[in-house]
Parts: sequence; structure tokens; C-alpha cells
Amino acid sequence: MLVGRITPGRWALKDVSVAYRKFYLLQRPISHRESSMPAFEIDTNVSEDKITPQITMELTELLAEMLSLDVKFLSVIFRPNPRMVWAGTAEPCAVCRLTAINNIDEEHNRGYTEKIFKFMHDKFGVPGDRMYSIFVTPGASNVGYTGRLFSDMS
Repeated sequence: MLVGRITPGRWALKDVSVAYRKFYLLQRPISHRESSMPAFEIDTNVSEDKITPQITMELTELLAEMLSLDVKFLSVIFRPNPRMVWAGTAEPCAVCRLTAINNIDEEHNRGYTEKIFKFMHDKFGVPGDRMYSIFVTPGASNVGYTGRLFSDMS
């Protein structure tokens, strides 16, 4: 495999072995875009048969657009739970958590909330008064990836 690297004034190409590529990928700094590490988790009493691979991919693409990331950096986890209740009833409800190192703040969260609530209502019929969206930013020193902390990769 040929890998390009910018040197002062030109590109330098070199052949790279598989072992070197693995080492390179583990040692290279993680870009700002990668370092968001978003994970989106949904606990819901919506019937599991409504949570199709297509719906999950639509949600993944929505999150990627919202966070300005490639889908390869996102994890989406649905946890259907038929025993979940809200205000004493088993009508459709959900609790969603977006965990990311970057872009979790009041300004961004307003936009995320609007889009997440719309998606959950349109796809699963969860009304806005039967759902929470929770935003968490653990900090780069509290998240590991590829055997290292994100704080050690930048």
C-alpha cells in the first residue's frame, strides 16, 4: 500500500507493510472529527419489531449530519424494553442519551433536541411529553478507544 505524506513543498510516497499500517493507525493523532466519539442510546418501550435496520440507519445518518461526522464514528444502541412506563402508563415513551466528547453544549443541544424529538415522534409515535433527551460529555480523559484514552491521542 502506498501512503502519501505532506513534506515541505511536496508529497512523499512510500510503501507500507500491514504491520506498519496497524502501528501507524494506533499511533496517529485522532482528528477533531473523530474525537467526538458519539454514542447514542435509546431506552424505549416501542415494540422491537418497529426498530428495523433501516430505521436504525436513518437515525445514524441523522446523527452524523447533526454532529458533522462520518457514520463510521457513531454508535447507535436501541434497548427496547416493554416494561418501561412513563407517568404510570405504558404508552410509547423513550429516554435518549447522546454522549460525545465535543459539541455538547446548550447551543448545540437545542438543535439536537428538536431533531431527535421529531425523529422519535415521526418514526415511533413517541410524543414530546413522554421522552427525555440527555446530553453527556465525559471529557477526553474519560473515554478509551483503540486501547488508549482520547486525551492521549491528540
